[in-house]
Amino acid sequence: MPNRKAVIKVLTQDVLGAQRWNGLLAECVSMPTEKYEEVEAAAEAILERVARAVSWPRLLREASWRHLHLHPDQENDKEGYATGVCSECLVEALLADDTGAPDWDKHPTSPRRREHFDWPTPVAANLKYRQRAHWHPYMESETKPDAAPAARPAETTPAPAVPAEAAEITLPPASERLLREIAKYDTGQGVLFRHAARGRYLHPNTYSTFNARTFYPLTGNNLVTDEGNDSAPVRMTEAGRKLLAELDANAQQKKPRAATDPESPAAQRALRALAQLEQPVTPHRGERKGIWSLGGRDGYSARETTFYALEKAGYLRIIQGAHLSLRMEITESGRQREQQGQGPSSVTAEQSR
Repeated sequence: MPNRKAVIKVLTQDVLGAQRWNGLLAECVSMPTEKYEEVEAAAEAILERVARAVSWPRLLREASWRHLHLHPDQENDKEGYATGVCSECLVEALLADDTGAPDWDKHPTSPRRREHFDWPTPVAANLKYRQRAHWHPYMESETKPDAAPAARPAETTPAPAVPAEAAEITLPPASERLLREIAKYDTGQGVLFRHAARGRYLHPNTYSTFNARTFYPLTGNNLVTDEGNDSAPVRMTEAGRKLLAELDANAQQKKPRAATDPESPAAQRALRALAQLEQPVTPHRGERKGIWSLGGRDGYSARETTFYALEKAGYLRIIQGAHLSLRMEITESGRQREQQGQGPSSVTAEQSR
């Protein structure tokens, strides 16, 4: 790894800790990817400022002087000794970002992309994401001022749960459905999702497939955990169960739709249109869902619920036929009601409309 990238990696980890990444999509799971890249840019700016601040001729002279006094017989060490080096070459070698041997003939100078980058701003803004990391170098020193940097834990060490305010979390519909599926089948052992094609995961109980992106809001907010292992069972956390309880408590009950009134003006107009046709009438149902047209495609149209309300009131009869076909015919009470609606008051109201 080039020294430039190694320094950037170390400084970024000092600020953010060891965040979780999805290697398939090259995206950060535990924090926004663009925020992680901002901290990387800040680390790169720090490196370039250090390269400008260091007096490389002085550093080269002091290193040579020390070598002559302490290591006069180590010239044969090819990895730790070099001859014919100047201060300019040291700077360019430090800032080189090519993996492997750099092509100095083609690119004699290394890139300087962050000369005027305000690096303290993104560092201060994104330091809060370090609490989501399962490890960072200063984990022990946060509680013990004189403690040494924490030793990196094994990969199997479970990530500590980060307290999250469930009320502030808004999940996409697909992620909320996934959270409910996990909570339904997690009896203590978790739910072991299996890899499916095209970045999806298969639910072992329902055989439903979920896109990998559906898991990000859940793992990023510590609603579920797989302990940093994509092949491990996914378990519910206390924060996830608390969020589900709040979602269920705050869910508004759907108001029942009012039943269609067979005495409404729309129902009476449909009854009059039906009475004017030859009985029985086969409604046309091929254009719009839930809309029936009388006497053909261009006939009088009304909602199917209107006709069913008239049937329930006894004004018409719906005859079910083969292959989901049906016919309608007006009843005697429907004829009487249709004639009552033809009174003077009804005609006046119809003209006013």
